[in-house]
Amino acid sequence: MRVSSFILASFLSLSSLSGAQAQNAGIGPGDRSLSFEYTINLFVAVCVKPKLVLTKSVETLIANKFKAHPQTGTYYNNVSDVSFKLNQASGQKTCSMAFSSKEKAIELATALAISSANGGKVNIDPKTNRSQTKSSRNSYMTFTPVRRHNGRNYYRAVISTAK
Repeated sequence: MRVSSFILASFLSLSSLSGAQAQNAGIGPGDRSLSFEYTINLFVAVCVKPKLVLTKSVETLIANKFKAHPQTGTYYNNVSDVSFKLNQASGQKTCSMAFSSKEKAIELATALAISSANGGKVNIDPKTNRSQTKSSRNSYMTFTPVRRHNGRNYYRAVISTAK
């Protein structure tokens, strides 16, 4: 009984230690808003070119000095105000990029839609600046202005397979 209590106590100590290390790991968004060119190139490299082969997306993120947060799995590079979330659940795959940019939403919506299009129709709502287009492998790209926070505009670009 004492041995199992000791093992349990040791496990709990290690768990809380690793949780504290994760909080202090310094993995999170940076301060730099994304430029127009960097936004498009990064989204294409991580989400479009891999065609939702998420292992390829991870390789690209690591090659670009992104690290996964140990608790959330969200990828950050600690320099730019950008994050990536890769997900596979219930047969659906998703590559999501959330970021801040000083660029105009309509310009980002247009460029991301065109860079993701696979010869298909590009739909852009001029009122909301939301865009959507069919991409490769039965997937869709959606760009959405999310919110304004601390003087910055935040956006989300997502490629996901159709349900």
